[in-house]
Amino acid sequence: DYMVDIRGYAKFINYHTGHCLQPGGYGKGAKMTEVPCTQLDYQWWDASPQAGGIIIKNAQTKLCTNPPFNWAQVPPTQVDCAKRNNAVFAPVLGKYRFTGPTWSFAYSDKPLPPKKDRYETKSGDNLCAFEFQGSFVPGLIVGHNGLWHCGTAFSNAVTPEAFNKGKFRLMMREQSDDMVWLPNTGKKLNKLNIPTGGFGGASEANVYTCRAGGKFAIGWTADGKTCHAFNFASAKPTKPATEFAILSRWDKAFYQLQGSASETIEQPTYVPDFPLPPAVKTAPVWIVGTDNSPYAWNPKTERWIRQRGCIKNISVQVNGVPVGIRCDDYVVEWYDNNWHPVGALKASDVGAHQIIYAIDMDGNPRQWANNKWVPHQNCAKRIDVMNNNLPVIIACNDRAEYLQYPKWAYLGSGSGLDIGTGQSTWIVGMDKAPYQWNGKSWIKHIGCIESIDVAKDGTPWAIGCKGGIYRWNGKGWIQMVGKALDIGMQP
Repeated sequence: DYMVDIRGYAKFINYHTGHCLQPGGYGKGAKMTEVPCTQLDYQWWDASPQAGGIIIKNAQTKLCTNPPFNWAQVPPTQVDCAKRNNAVFAPVLGKYRFTGPTWSFAYSDKPLPPKKDRYETKSGDNLCAFEFQGSFVPGLIVGHNGLWHCGTAFSNAVTPEAFNKGKFRLMMREQSDDMVWLPNTGKKLNKLNIPTGGFGGASEANVYTCRAGGKFAIGWTADGKTCHAFNFASAKPTKPATEFAILSRWDKAFYQLQGSASETIEQPTYVPDFPLPPAVKTAPVWIVGTDNSPYAWNPKTERWIRQRGCIKNISVQVNGVPVGIRCDDYVVEWYDNNWHPVGALKASDVGAHQIIYAIDMDGNPRQWANNKWVPHQNCAKRIDVMNNNLPVIIACNDRAEYLQYPKWAYLGSGSGLDIGTGQSTWIVGMDKAPYQWNGKSWIKHIGCIESIDVAKDGTPWAIGCKGGIYRWNGKGWIQMVGKALDIGMQP
């Protein structure tokens, strides 16, 4: 457990004994101990955020805590931060307290634990980690000449040291069910990624286990941009991959401690590669779930069917096929059981009927026509498409407008946060109440909503202020099953 003082410094407390973590002294090499908590200054730590956890730096001496090495014969010690090895710790809370990687010793000349007890990588074998020149490196278990080895890739080629004989750590299934493979973003690592090793000395870096395109290509990444993997099936060096997945935790709330450091860690939400139900091609209603998964509505069972992908916003074409904003901000369309880019536009919102419109990252409304994105000069926050295939928007000044080609015109005097249209047009007002356009003015209705869209019969569906999903029955809102971040209706 931990407590944080007004300076942002943390005090780490043993959950079972109530004792505090402190170094045995002020100098380098001081061993870590646990003692009754007092007001001693060197019980306070500067918790510097890193991808997947924190680095524990002594608030007084500015030395960093090094984890145990040499098969735990060297206990945690205080070292120069520039010379630390993999020193990322993850304080876990509540139901997450006993989750995460569980490691067990394994030996080259002895049988491995039963496969059912090992963490399944879906890459042909199981994850391991071994010590190399004072560093701790993740790899993959391989059999060679009757012995088990933990292997990985260094730089762009495999060196003899890349295979560890004798003793190594093996990741076990126990307490590891919350771990998933998340796609890299091409940007920074994020707080979900699990640090599984590190390099010390002059090339100090935390490393994370990655899985590249090949079935057996397991390796490491230090920056989230390239995966140094070795394909054990072909036994040939492979070029570092730029598209890969990183071993990560699924739930982004597993820890909360941010510390006093100014460095921010990117924290996107992704969809794990859990087994999914059979894919659907079309549906009358689609939502973005609270996990950023897309879900299709089954009107017969009145249940949501989760689909592949990570989506931020969604809209539905007249044929029931959804388009969306992927979590990397690209406009995408659903077909062949996956999301495919529509051109190469990054956008903040999307709307569709027979034609797709989107708002680019500069706020410009754009139309997908002749395989390119054509701008319609304006500044917009939200967009949808009327039955005549012309867009309506919430402009940057919060006014509702529609395209009266080639110019934009105000839609009454309405202002709002979101807009949905089809057989009828509704907005989410600045007061988060729903308003319906009657052809002359905006009529206010009951409710508190965040997002809205309209079905082909003119019935609006909405996301409530607490995330619930609602359908309008002409007099009030009927709550449907589930919660969501956005909703799209087949017009």
